[in-house]
Amino acid sequence: MDAIAVAEAAKLRAANEAQLSAARAQLEQITAEQRAQQDRMARYREAEAAHVAAMSDYAAQLAASRADRERWEADVAACQAGARRRCAVSDGRR
Repeated sequence: MDAIAVAEAAKLRAANEAQLSAARAQLEQITAEQRAQQDRMARYREAEAAHVAAMSDYAAQLAASRADRERWEADVAACQAGARRRCAVSDGRR
């Protein structure tokens, strides 16, 4: 090989090495971003599960409250209709 060919081959090797290095760095960046995205998704899923649990608990509390109110309303109606056993006990204060 003559000097020009050797110089061109060296330039080509240097360019290839630079491209390979840039590609490796890019792959490392992509991998890091994918890991970060997986972490964010895991946190999101945990938060979503906590929200679903909280909403379920709230719905149960609401249902229990409605049932209590329905029982109370039925007791009041029965008391007013004369069923004194269903009347609330009063201590005389208003």
